Amino acid sequence: MANDAINIWPKAIAETEGNSVMDELYDDIDLDELRNQCGDKKIQDDVLICECNCISASEIRDMFKDNKNIDLEALQDKLGLGSGCGSCLKSKDSWMNEIL
Repeated sequence: MANDAINIWPKAIAETEGNSVMDELYDDIDLDELRNQCGDKKIQDDVLICECNCISASEIRDMFKDNKNIDLEALQDKLGLGSGCGSCLKSKDSWMNEIL
């Protein structure tokens, strides 16, 4: 229920454009922080984790469906994750928990 409110609320505010009180209130809200508090922050399937090799979040999720013991090395070997610029490997802490 709380997650629905978070997703609907910005739209409701946008529809009341011109209401200075609502505009000020909206500016002070960090929606990402609210989503984190609700535990609803998951990366969408089509988001690219490794742009160099076009590896999406869904491809990484699929690897974990078959084997829950997949590690970063297996993702590198099987998908080629990080074999380009390597920035996806450097930022793995920011996306790994949001994929699973």
